[in-house]
Amino acid sequence: KGLEFPVVVVADLGKRFNFGDGNNDISLSEKFGLCGRVKPPTNRRSYPSLPYWLAQRQQRLETLGEELRLLYVAMTRAEHRLILVGSVGQKKLDEGWPAWANRGLGPTELSEAKTSLDWIGSWLARNHTDFNEGANDLLCWRVCADVDVATATNNANIAGAISLSADSLEKLRTRLDWSYAYQGATTRSAKTSVSALRKELSDDEAQPFLKIDRAVKTERARGTVKKLSAAETGSAHHAFLEQVRFESVGQIAGLRSEAQRLVENGTLSKEEFACLDFQRLLEFWQSATAQEILLQKQFIRRELPFTARFAASDFTDINPEFAPPGGESVVVQGVVDLAVIAPKEIWILDFKTDSASDVEAKVALYRPQLLLYARALERIYNRPVTKRWLQFLSLGKTYSV
Repeated sequence: KGLEFPVVVVADLGKRFNFGDGNNDISLSEKFGLCGRVKPPTNRRSYPSLPYWLAQRQQRLETLGEELRLLYVAMTRAEHRLILVGSVGQKKLDEGWPAWANRGLGPTELSEAKTSLDWIGSWLARNHTDFNEGANDLLCWRVCADVDVATATNNANIAGAISLSADSLEKLRTRLDWSYAYQGATTRSAKTSVSALRKELSDDEAQPFLKIDRAVKTERARGTVKKLSAAETGSAHHAFLEQVRFESVGQIAGLRSEAQRLVENGTLSKEEFACLDFQRLLEFWQSATAQEILLQKQFIRRELPFTARFAASDFTDINPEFAPPGGESVVVQGVVDLAVIAPKEIWILDFKTDSASDVEAKVALYRPQLLLYARALERIYNRPVTKRWLQFLSLGKTYSV
């Protein structure tokens, strides 16, 4: 806004306006206040209340007003030539616009538009009997089928011609041939997760678990206890390990009692309870690594989220392929399964539910992930990570990384 250009192309005028914001169950209106849909207690369906209907109608008009202003600004940026492009269905072209234009183009008709092209097309239909092709003092136009687009764009009567000097032509060519010097940076997100960098780990494992909602959804969807997928089984074990009380991890009976407690409070579903491998869980908690961790239980943090900024150089000794291109930096988010944040040092442990026999390859695969966790926590807490473990629950093995 405020600038002008020799040639302006306004494209995709047939794209529908976004009225999605008006589909919420509750609307907040300056004029009508808090307006909601009505839902009878004996019926799952809802219907709009009168204030809600009025607020939605007002919001629609405000959206149309903004779209109309935007179209006006776009069309008035051209100094020499304005090119308007859009697509429309054949039925609207043959019947919709003419019928609309015959009624007039007052506020009521303008408010029925669903695209910017509706406004332009209805004006053409109102002012010209044959509006498939023509011209007047303001503009020339042509309606063409898909197969005719290439021909139409080369038609001198439509596209017109602008004489350019050799110097102007060279400047134009330089502009059109310009390429962004940091194109590589546009192919990588400036914010990512550890799992996305590694690309092999499920994104579900890199996010905090909303267990109550997830459990309720699982119960309703299945209705009966069924076998979970490998990913769902892994999520169930992580959910259990995050919530289990350390006083109960020494015996299978205690682990089962804890799992039952989590089912009763909605943290776990029945399906998730059924898939828990209590023997492997007990083996872990009785291991030397777990016993060492439990001695520091006052410093234990589970499902610890972090956000840290990494430069390209930070990935040199972790995995150079993770490094953002062009010397850029990237913001990385992740969740550490278990961390011991002691006063002078940090330990981290990551649980895995892989059942692969080639565990050495899995350790190599997960090693960069654990190193990224360590580097992030060292920066956040300003102390070294001295111990890093991978615990493969289904294999009953702990590996120091």
